[in-house]
Amino acid sequence: MVQKRDQDTREADAILQKMGQIRDDLDEGVQDIVERAREMQDWRTYMKSHPWVFVSAAVAIGYLLIPRRIGQVAEVSRVLPSKSKLSGVLGFVGIMVLREVVSFVGRQASESLMSQYDKSSTNQKPLDRKP
Repeated sequence: MVQKRDQDTREADAILQKMGQIRDDLDEGVQDIVERAREMQDWRTYMKSHPWVFVSAAVAIGYLLIPRRIGQVAEVSRVLPSKSKLSGVLGFVGIMVLREVVSFVGRQASESLMSQYDKSSTNQKPLDRKP
């Protein structure tokens, strides 16, 4: 009878240990899913992974929005309201996005150039100068 209780106690402890391990694994899995969901919501993640898509989209939007001829500027100004809240908000958001894109492209170019410079400077052998 005592052996049966000891065996039952060991089995219960093993089950509790497995349950604790499963809970820990679930917590880690949930945290991982939450982090991935946050990354998917952040547009900067996509900007870092596909910068040329954003640059191309910005160029295309700019090309479509800017009139081709000077005469079209007057037509566009007659069609659009001169000052509306929506145009002000859209202008502000557009400028902020453009600044972020330009800043990101500049940082990427700078990092690329610096890494190339560092590689080229470490591969060069120092000149032997004889007096």
